[in-house]
Amino acid sequence: MRRPRNGERSGSKLTCGIIQDFLQAIFHDVKDRENTTPCYLIHNTFYHFLTPDNKYKYSPYHTQHLNNFHLKGDIAFVVHVPGHWLIAIISFLNKQIIVLDPIDTVFYSTKIAENLKLFVMDEYERAGVLYHMNEWKIITQWPDISMQTNGYSCGIYACVRLQFWCIYRRFPTAAEFNQNDDERFRLYMVKRILQYHSKDRNK
Repeated sequence: MRRPRNGERSGSKLTCGIIQDFLQAIFHDVKDRENTTPCYLIHNTFYHFLTPDNKYKYSPYHTQHLNNFHLKGDIAFVVHVPGHWLIAIISFLNKQIIVLDPIDTVFYSTKIAENLKLFVMDEYERAGVLYHMNEWKIITQWPDISMQTNGYSCGIYACVRLQFWCIYRRFPTAAEFNQNDDERFRLYMVKRILQYHSKDRNK
């Protein structure tokens, strides 16, 4: 584990377990919402491993429970690359692959988006559905969205953006969430995780 940089507190990065617990909590919040487009929030992480030929390979084992209904809606999930969190939305309805990096770069997002095209092809072929990938659009930047300005809040940005998308089908504007809201959202995450596990125990 590296030492904290200037202005960074030790332990300020979110662990995979915390992020997955939070996503599992908001999954239960949104799964019964009535939306014209169904959204399947995968609270397990897509891990991307860098292969010798400099390509990212996804681990799709946790999506095996999906049925063909998601081919008419969206799949939303967090993406983890070594030391960094991003989000991805695969919209089968709108034929879009959205990959957003909380720092202002497309280094990871473009490679991951191209790789997720393979996932889309696999899903179509598994379902026996005719498809044309030339109709799909890759989006790696979004207007009026705040960006991470420190070295440790990528997990927070991933959770905020994913929650907004699942509820509103959009991402928060810079006025709705920015780096100054970091601490407030961390407390909110703890509250939601505790509420979720408390309800789970009381069943």
